[in-house]
Amino acid sequence: MSAQTKLGSVGRKLGRYIGYPMFFLACFVLFAYWTFPYERVKDFIIQEVEMPMNTRSGQREASGYELEIVDLAPSWFTGVELTGVSLSQASEDPEGLPAQVTFEHINARVSLLSLLIGDVSATFDTRVAGGTIEGEFEQSGNDMALEMQIDGVRAGRIGFMRAYTGGLPLVGQVTGHIAASLPEDRAASS
Repeated sequence: MSAQTKLGSVGRKLGRYIGYPMFFLACFVLFAYWTFPYERVKDFIIQEVEMPMNTRSGQREASGYELEIVDLAPSWFTGVELTGVSLSQASEDPEGLPAQVTFEHINARVSLLSLLIGDVSATFDTRVAGGTIEGEFEQSGNDMALEMQIDGVRAGRIGFMRAYTGGLPLVGQVTGHIAASLPEDRAASS
């Protein structure tokens, strides 16, 4: 048997044992991406905001918030893109306006590598009130950290800010950096 026929035989065996599984994996990922039930994810997010589970009673209770999402679509393989997101809370004053904020666009992505080791790491960016907010959320065990960069958000266009300042007119832009963390011993006592 010549060396060339041996190489051809080895190549066919490698193709069979490596090629077929790789083809299956590629097809599986592609079809899962195309057929993922994003409408159900949208409904789940709305349910978790409007009727969250009370950990003490084990029952769902109204949160007082109303969430509307116009569209939820995939963003690459590990993220989602939401458009037309509106979060509002009814005013306690019957004559008052509801506190509301509308996000033109939200893009969120989860790190698969961190999920494999049991942590959560997510990045997000959004356009809201004429500005942008970009940030990252990390949770490792009970340690939590949130970091955000806010650029040019118009304070007067955010209903929550107007509602909690007693309806005072707000003018100007909010720009800044926020870094917050909740260490494990503090998170466990909450």
